[in-house]
Amino acid sequence: FVPADREPLTNRVERLGRTLEDVRRFYREGMAAAGYGPMTFELERDAEGRLVIHEVRGQHPSHQYGRNDARRVREEVRTALAANGIHADREVLLIFQVLLRWEGERAVEVGPYVGSGDGRYGTAWVYDDERLDAQLLGSREPGGWYGGPCSIGRFNTHYIGGIAHELGHAFGLPHDCETETERRTRGRSLMGGGNHTYGEERRGEGPGAFLSAVSAMQLRFARPFAGELPDA
Repeated sequence: FVPADREPLTNRVERLGRTLEDVRRFYREGMAAAGYGPMTFELERDAEGRLVIHEVRGQHPSHQYGRNDARRVREEVRTALAANGIHADREVLLIFQVLLRWEGERAVEVGPYVGSGDGRYGTAWVYDDERLDAQLLGSREPGGWYGGPCSIGRFNTHYIGGIAHELGHAFGLPHDCETETERRTRGRSLMGGGNHTYGEERRGEGPGAFLSAVSAMQLRFARPFAGELPDA
């Protein structure tokens, strides 16, 4: 989703492809650890197996979209996709918005960042950015921002962790938390505070994040993971 006054970001297919494969891996390993086997969600791909991205041009400039405009953004996306024969209300949508604005070295969150779903259909609203790339999760180089200056790796921890977390909501997952023992050994639950610790183990900064048992139990019967279950 690109506001009227912004340009599409570069290297999206490769960069977001790497990022979403990392999120798919996280869910796949989490489901396997919970005893359900290597289940994960699928992505729309072309005939060559490349990630398919549908570009939607916003009707308004970026300053007219606020943090509470999830419904407004989704309606613009829904209308644009319908023109291409895609029924958004029957899908799980991941909307990458070019609504993170840089003011020098400071990142300002402009648009919505949230997720909602019921185990069948849902939507996650997240940001896209040139610095967003799963292969940078291990970086300790400066140049990121999240509430203050941080490394590029920590920037990706927050925003890729945010993708995984908001997708969880789109899949129907509520917030949860981890036990004290889990926090020491496994890190933070993804649907708790794990969106802020995702991938930190790659920088040696902590145990990272994990998929909780209760989240895995619900995903076992969620449509994006289990497929169509007529008797569900």
